[in-house]
Amino acid sequence: MGRLGWSLDDLAGSASAIDRQQVALGRWAAGALGPASRIGVNDTGAIAYVGGHATFDVVGLTTPGEAAYWVAGSGSRLEHYERLQRSAPQHLPTHFIVYPNWMACDAVLGSELEEATVADQTILGVPP
Repeated sequence: MGRLGWSLDDLAGSASAIDRQQVALGRWAAGALGPASRIGVNDTGAIAYVGGHATFDVVGLTTPGEAAYWVAGSGSRLEHYERLQRSAPQHLPTHFIVYPNWMACDAVLGSELEEATVADQTILGVPP
């Protein structure tokens, strides 16, 4: 088994971590948020799949045009969101499920409604 044993253990641990954070938050969104909600995410996978809501990928992997603002930093994102608020507010998220320290843009996040921190993992964002 050699290196495969460690890989399988990490795979199992990563699947568990994703279930305890991303899937859990997607299920929370499915039950707690109205059908017109649009969720701002920086990890689209399970949240988008399980949550059943439209998403706005702040990183730009699944929302065209957002990557440029992501790589330019939080100031660029804030200015972009302000412009969108004036020109096309329907495209902005109504809620965010993001790693706040990755987002680095507290002015747009609003009040915390739910949390799912998983510390014993190697795949998710760094715990605060």
